[in-house]
Amino acid sequence: MTINFNKIFCLIAFSLTVFSACNESEDLITEDAREGGLLNATSASINYVVGNPTGPYTIELWVNQGRQKTRTVNLYKSFTKTVTWEITVGGETKDTTRTFVSNEVLAESIEITNDEGHFVTSSYDFNELISGLTIGNPDGTTGALPDSDTEYQIGDRWIFRIESVLDDDRAVQQSYTVGISVSTRYAGKYRAIVGEYYRIGVPTYGTSDWPEETVIESVDATTYRVVEYLGAAPFTGNTWYFQIVDGKITYPDKTPTGEDQVGNDQPFIDCESNPTDMADVHCATSNFVTNSPDGRDRLTMSFGYNTPGSGPRTFYQVLEKIVE
Repeated sequence: MTINFNKIFCLIAFSLTVFSACNESEDLITEDAREGGLLNATSASINYVVGNPTGPYTIELWVNQGRQKTRTVNLYKSFTKTVTWEITVGGETKDTTRTFVSNEVLAESIEITNDEGHFVTSSYDFNELISGLTIGNPDGTTGALPDSDTEYQIGDRWIFRIESVLDDDRAVQQSYTVGISVSTRYAGKYRAIVGEYYRIGVPTYGTSDWPEETVIESVDATTYRVVEYLGAAPFTGNTWYFQIVDGKITYPDKTPTGEDQVGNDQPFIDCESNPTDMADVHCATSNFVTNSPDGRDRLTMSFGYNTPGSGPRTFYQVLEKIVE
């Protein structure tokens, strides 16, 4: 009987619940590689907040030790930016966009002596993130990354490629990368302090039904993207957007790519667009930001979607930023 060690590792990772997937590179597909080398990232998306250069910005990995042991974890970093500038062609001025990728350098090698499954972490501040990296510019020059984080744009990101070296000296590359993306203040991980969900006016889910973490990413200076959850944990597979201007939260009709915003594949609604449908979710005292000096900012939000022929599904949530 052939034992599939990769499946065993995946079951272990799933039971721990903190991992999003059991990732493996092409190197791990071979029979021998199934016995070791698998690493799981607690999060593949980390937000770098402009104005907080000290961080720390921490990559956390679970080392799955098999018959063959991981002895070294190598983290290789690079940087990617997309630049838009104006050019004139035939007397017409238009925007052009190009993505630049830096060189790649070894950020850190972590020696592994524990033969049991365990976590390893690696933390960086801004100066450590930019150290050793050079990148091209629209004018054709190449230079070091800017030494002030105010010169970075939303969406610029450091990318960490992850490699495990086994006790037989094989180097195994993981199929995923970990990104540290330049973001604004309200990007990050949040936990629900209050959660309410109403199905056609009937309370159905409460705070305990919200996910342990809700990930919010920056799109631009005012627009944010919510990853995976539409409010409560049962509503997975959703990506939706909101905006913050002067502390007020609003919900755009269109996504940044010009598509209609939806929730659960149904028309998105909010307190401004559908006030009658939103009567249950406290519109008069919602949709604002509460800043906290310790970074535990709160987002108070009311939103929902409308199912044609059935009626509204509405959400009220107070999310508090998780400070690690």
